Amino acid sequence: MPAPLEGIRVLDFTRFQNGPHATVMLSDMGADVLKVERPGSGDPGRALGRRPDGFSGYFEALDRGKKSITLDFGGEEGRKIIHQLVEQADVVTENFKPGLMDSLQLGYEDLKKVKPRLIYAVNSGFGPTGPWADKGSFDIVAQGMSGAML
Repeated sequence: MPAPLEGIRVLDFTRFQNGPHATVMLSDMGADVLKVERPGSGDPGRALGRRPDGFSGYFEALDRGKKSITLDFGGEEGRKIIHQLVEQADVVTENFKPGLMDSLQLGYEDLKKVKPRLIYAVNSGFGPTGPWADKGSFDIVAQGMSGAML
């Protein structure tokens, strides 16, 4: 029996916990997830809790089952490669501060020209609009602001 998301292709730009957790669930359900990592160090999660043998349980838990590439997508050549990947994708995911992908000409308005039926999934700490939209956030910030750390 095929997995529920078999045949769905996801281009994953997410980092840290919330995005990789979402896309690992898509992978677990059969989606083909291609994680785009920065050249050099890759995803920051690769270094968290890394043992001397190179294994990182954090990275394995959140990125198992995914394929990975490293790509500098800030320049014209990187954008061309991303456009080629988007042509084959069904979903793009990112969790940068609002506006970053737009500034790189890789936001939804840019990528829907490449693939009109593209699903563009975004997650940010404080949402796309409002007085805190441009601020970064992590779990510890949400816990502190909500009072959960008391």
